[in-house]
Amino acid sequence: MLTLSELRSIVKKDGVPYVNLMDREELESFADKEEHFSLGWRWKYIHPVLTSHTEARGVYNMLTSDVRDLTRLRIKDREKVSQFLSKHKVIITLTTSPLRLPKITAVLATLDLTYVSRINVVLPMGYGPKKEQYGNIPEHVTSFPKVKIVRIVRDLGPITKLLPTVTRSRDKSNLVISVDDDVCYPMGMVNEMIYHKVCKYPTAAITMGVPMPFFTEVKNMRKYWPENHQRRPYIDIVEGWSSVVYDPKNVNDKCMLQLSKLSKQCLLSDDFVISYALSQAGIKRAIINNRYAFNPFPYEYGAGEDALHAGKGLDGKKSYTPHSDEINFEKYTQCLKDIQDYVRAVQESKTKKDYCGFRG
Repeated sequence: MLTLSELRSIVKKDGVPYVNLMDREELESFADKEEHFSLGWRWKYIHPVLTSHTEARGVYNMLTSDVRDLTRLRIKDREKVSQFLSKHKVIITLTTSPLRLPKITAVLATLDLTYVSRINVVLPMGYGPKKEQYGNIPEHVTSFPKVKIVRIVRDLGPITKLLPTVTRSRDKSNLVISVDDDVCYPMGMVNEMIYHKVCKYPTAAITMGVPMPFFTEVKNMRKYWPENHQRRPYIDIVEGWSSVVYDPKNVNDKCMLQLSKLSKQCLLSDDFVISYALSQAGIKRAIINNRYAFNPFPYEYGAGEDALHAGKGLDGKKSYTPHSDEINFEKYTQCLKDIQDYVRAVQESKTKKDYCGFRG
């Protein structure tokens, strides 16, 4: 048996922080790179994308965060969760660009997949307006546990991470959890999403963390949003970077797709479009923020100028500050205006298609 000193030396060489604070069990898990879902196995996928010791510490905090044990809930809740999981699936879904595709296993390696049936990686045949090709999909992506590559004909924009999985779900009561391609998630996120969706908010879409102040930053949102400003635990906009759990029966995919086609700003404002469609349909959005599910940790590779929140895909050069949401708020303001223009056009026309219920 290796000594604690020997274990610390092995783990430290792999760039893992806080080795002097770990007990034997944690050190042995980080030292084991072969056993699926050990901390070392997860770190093997994550370490290549890390750029600093500071980033490594942030990831460590996500990997070692608390996880709710779904087998030790109160009897009533445990029976609810057990019965649900015996009948329905939990599906993770995401999309990505050709540039980021090799890096997404750094995201997947942070997820607790105990109750997950599969991970849909949704890739269009051509990415973006230039129809960029993905080429050969890396073996470490295709061989990652529970991954299924889902190819679609046309790129739907960032909403691609959600819609194909929802529309192809035969069981409309399945849980679909969307994640982003550049975020390290807390280890307890998936179980907490399952618990809250089944036991607390069965008819809501659920996200986690601390929401941004959309009503104060998006012009005319208070005037034109389908509902009054929501109060905790309900919120106005679900933010995809924090992950969101849906059940397909409550997702009006045709409305979301219709709104995303209104303009480039709407196409690239998936959180806003998804939330508007949910709000229009009367589907509440709830938020969790506790020791199991909280704001995730963004990888630095997601802060580049290829990020959607940096204005990628919009016309004209944008002045971009990493991790700033200023451009997002600009997009949301314009998208809201485009939606209102469309609502008026629908209400004034007898022939214009309407999948969102605007005619009423």
